[in-house]
Amino acid sequence: MSSALRAVALGLMLALHAPPAHTDEIARAQAIATPLLDDHPLALFEAAIEHFDDGHRAEGVYLFYLAQLRWRRFIAARPDLPPDQDRALFASLHDVFGRPINEWAFGDIDWFVALLRDLDAWDAATPDVPTPIERFPGVHAESRAGFVSFIDMIEDEADDIRANRLRNGLENR
Repeated sequence: MSSALRAVALGLMLALHAPPAHTDEIARAQAIATPLLDDHPLALFEAAIEHFDDGHRAEGVYLFYLAQLRWRRFIAARPDLPPDQDRALFASLHDVFGRPINEWAFGDIDWFVALLRDLDAWDAATPDVPTPIERFPGVHAESRAGFVSFIDMIEDEADDIRANRLRNGLENR
């Protein structure tokens, strides 16, 4: 094998094993989230909004989906919560802030799916203090299964999502 061909082969191998482009953004989002993990999931939601609005969009998306995952789990583990408290606040915040965050996140489906898969793995490996897996194993299992299904759906429908975005005048990055 010629040295030029070896160099090309080595470059391809390195490219295939290179970390995703969003590794730094994920690390920053995880660093932001870590001191908030013992708190109510609202703290993650507030951090998501703050960082997204400050132009740290990738970190905001990560925190938004982590907040959603954990807050939904928190609510599911407590079916007797009054509907005018956590459920209402979650729904209201999601309605107001979800649209701009999702419009931006869905602009790069491959990036978004990779981010969500990383978030799923990190969430599984990181204690959920407000809703501990030891106390709520079924809720955690359902939450994880639903989140993975959501990610798979985005990946499966990526071409349709991109086409719909174009029809609606939204950017695909």
